Amino acid sequence: MPRLLCAVTLVVMSWAEAVESVPLTALRSPVDSVRLAVIDSVAAQRDRAAVPYLLALLQDPNAEVRGNAAGALGILRAERSVPSLVALLSDSAGNARQGAIYGLGMLRAEKHAQDIRPFLRDSVAAVRWEAIGALVRMRDRAAAPEIIPALSDPEPFVRKEAAWALGALPDRQATLPLGRALGDTSAEVRLEAACSLERIGDRRAVPALTRLLRDSRRTVRWQAARALAEVASPFALDELIGAVADSAAEVRVEVVRALGMVGRQRALEPLMERVHEDQDSEVRSLAALVLGDLRNAWAVPTLIDALHDRSGRVRWAAATSLGLIADSRAREPLERLLKTETHEPVKLAVRLSLYRIGTIGPPAE
Repeated sequence: MPRLLCAVTLVVMSWAEAVESVPLTALRSPVDSVRLAVIDSVAAQRDRAAVPYLLALLQDPNAEVRGNAAGALGILRAERSVPSLVALLSDSAGNARQGAIYGLGMLRAEKHAQDIRPFLRDSVAAVRWEAIGALVRMRDRAAAPEIIPALSDPEPFVRKEAAWALGALPDRQATLPLGRALGDTSAEVRLEAACSLERIGDRRAVPALTRLLRDSRRTVRWQAARALAEVASPFALDELIGAVADSAAEVRVEVVRALGMVGRQRALEPLMERVHEDQDSEVRSLAALVLGDLRNAWAVPTLIDALHDRSGRVRWAAATSLGLIADSRAREPLERLLKTETHEPVKLAVRLSLYRIGTIGPPAE
């Protein structure tokens, strides 16, 4: 009976639970799948007692085992494994080289970054991809010029990683290559390139980013607008005005934000239209706030109308902006709203704006 109970227990245990209960000596199992499973388990458990076994597995006849063992040594932060991982870089199997690169990257072995860079041109795409990520983890800014050619890699996932890396290791010489990557056939590459251009903030990217405002993918248009807000170039104004009526509300939000960053009088009319016409309350409220930031009295009638918006968020934004502009025409509409408004944040914004206009004393704290 005890043997039967034991057998039943083993059957109902999950594979992960079963692996966790296996001793480290199972890393010497003749069965490849067992060694691989135990490697995954000791890495997940951060079991540093496994380090000697993993070092021995770097000589395993199975390339996948060698690669996974190398990766596990990186996860376990086994500093003494660095020479062995560097030696594994010359392995003939791609998955073993990939594991060695991953391990060195996880160990932040910066002085070996120069050993990783040649693998940006490896014959195996997964190795090229891993090398890019490892160089970022090593914070190897000098690698950026060598990563740029990967934007033309035949594999989209490598191009995407390169686009991401050039933003993580920001270098202005990557601006124009990233701008060309905005025309990539892969939407994910275009998105990462736009993200990186946002981080770099170089105005030379503006023409390419403005073209991206017409991209077929909503997320790409959204990121392009975010990047243009960061760059804040007046040369983007025409394209931003054209994109302010985008079909996606989240894109319109970022376009409105970008128009505020550009901060030109020509942005007033499209922003006022958003306050009046947009179906999304977040867009209307942000457009109202941007009008306040621009401090232009032309926006006052639009903001007065917005005091009657069905959304409390929009009424709050309109009241706040009227206070920033501090035009006397807003006094009566704000006083009327104060008598009927039930939303406390809006009432506080109205009192503060009336104080700024000079009608009442400072609002009570």
